[in-house]
Amino acid sequence: MKNIPSIHHVIINAPDDLLETEFEKKLYISRLQCEKILQDEKGFYVPSLSSRVISYKGLILSEYITDFYSDLKNKKMKTSLCVFHQRFSTNTLPEWKLAQPFRYLAHNGEINTIQGNRNWYFARRNKLEIESLPELSKLHPLISRDSSDSIYA
Repeated sequence: MKNIPSIHHVIINAPDDLLETEFEKKLYISRLQCEKILQDEKGFYVPSLSSRVISYKGLILSEYITDFYSDLKNKKMKTSLCVFHQRFSTNTLPEWKLAQPFRYLAHNGEINTIQGNRNWYFARRNKLEIESLPELSKLHPLISRDSSDSIYA
């Protein structure tokens, strides 16, 4: 039990006049800013910050997920989809931040193209501009050269 991280759920209300897509962009940039500011804090990880997706992470067996995250027992909680992945990594030591699922991905092995993907990003990161997300240019690098193949997924 001493290895269980401090887990916090944050509820952020969107302003009434903000479109869902704009709210998602603001949440995305906010998550990246938090990660950038707190990148040296050991154990800091944001599994999800979205109005559409909630990621629950844990080094736990499936039968204990609702005991660990008791809000999943709440009858008011509704979802269209739930992904649970129980297999733990075989090529890294178990860590809470590496527990699956990731933000938008659950996989059963390593991503074999990870080095090519990283090389592509680092070769082009200065040219990456997204008109609707101008704040992004201040947050590079968006990925790490040496972390797990899925930590940013």
